[in-house]
Parts: sequence; structure tokens; C-alpha cells
Amino acid sequence: MLELFGGMAMASRDAARFHYDEWDYLIRDYRSAWCTLLEHRDIEPDEDYVSRTMVEHDSLARRIRQELNKVRPEMLRKVRGVHEGEELDLERSVAYFVDRKTGFSPDENIYAAPAARTRCLDFVSARYECVDR
Repeated sequence: MLELFGGMAMASRDAARFHYDEWDYLIRDYRSAWCTLLEHRDIEPDEDYVSRTMVEHDSLARRIRQELNKVRPEMLRKVRGVHEGEELDLERSVAYFVDRKTGFSPDENIYAAPAARTRCLDFVSARYECVDR
């Protein structure tokens, strides 16, 4: 089995599990709870780890910061099926008129409105491992 961080197995049972949304560039949207992070707290802390790493990888850290700043405009998503909004949701609008023509009571939530997504970009000195789905 592949081992990381000096003997910790990737699917350790004693690790705390956290699920995070992950951006999928192919569908241009977030996949809910797509990334699983296993946190190991039984590691001896290295006080200088973060500062050494930031000095060693300064150019990489700068490039990552630039890329993350480019993501900010994509942090808005459309919430569909709201009573009031900035634009009509095409699918719900068509369903509304079909229901009216056929004599059914239509759903009046035919708008889409932007909603902000939050993004957690905390970097900590604890060691983590990522488990792919």
C-alpha cells in the first residue's frame, strides 16, 4: 500500500474525514462533497515546516495565489426556481406556460438569481492526505 508522511496509510481509520466541494472545469460547476480530506492529528508538529516550505516554494506559492485570484468571478452561481430574480429560468418558464395551457396550476418560481458561493482556502501546518473518489 502506498504510504505517505513517514508511515501513515492513505485510508487511515483514525483520521478525521472532511468533505469539500471541488471545481470541475469540464462541467464548469462545483461537485458537491467531491474531495475527501483525511486529517491526522497524531503527528509531531514541526514548528518551522510552514516557513521553510514557503521560502523553498515562493515562486510556486505566488503562481497559486495568482490562479486562485482568477477563480473569484466564478464564485457566483445561479439559483433556479426562485420567486423573484434577475432573469427567467427558461426550463421553468416553458413548464409554467405548458401547465397554464393544459389547465394545471403552474409553479410561479420561474426566475434565476445569482448567489455567492463561499470558498475555504485555509492553509494549515497540519499534514493532510487527499482521497480521490
